[in-house]
Amino acid sequence: MESTSPQVATSRQDTLEEASTGQGEPTAELFYEPQSRFRIPLPAGVGVDVKHFDPTLPAYKFRHLVELHTPQGVAVIIEVWDNPTRQPLEGWFSENMGFLLDGHTRVSQREVTTSRVQAFLLEQPRSPMAISLGFAVFAAQARVYRVSVIDADAELSLAPRALFEAVLDRMELEVAP
Repeated sequence: MESTSPQVATSRQDTLEEASTGQGEPTAELFYEPQSRFRIPLPAGVGVDVKHFDPTLPAYKFRHLVELHTPQGVAVIIEVWDNPTRQPLEGWFSENMGFLLDGHTRVSQREVTTSRVQAFLLEQPRSPMAISLGFAVFAAQARVYRVSVIDADAELSLAPRALFEAVLDRMELEVAP
């Protein structure tokens, strides 16, 4: 986690929208994060905490943090880095997140978001010291995103993994205000 204090913290109520079928009937609640310019589905009972950090910090520090939580605690975390040079994901990942790879990490790739961008997926199984984790890392425009799930193997609950998959499938990037 970042060690700097957040510049701005917002809560779920500030940026909620309702998606509609076009006939005036809401089909889902959506959360829009204006500084990172993304929108995600937000199931009932899921809360959101948002923090923004000093943009003058070194490039390897994330700028925005969005935590999605259920009554059991934080389930999904979205971190956003600036990538103004639009460094390709492979190089950016090696330089900034290579530490996530160890002998137990399962690595795959797939398309994510409504923009269908390529992502690295990393799965870290439960260890004696920690619950299973999953990460999707992808780049779009001048940003890099890491979406993380706590309890990736759904050992304790199906909710975090289901929320993670919904975010990866239905996240909209570079949404205009």
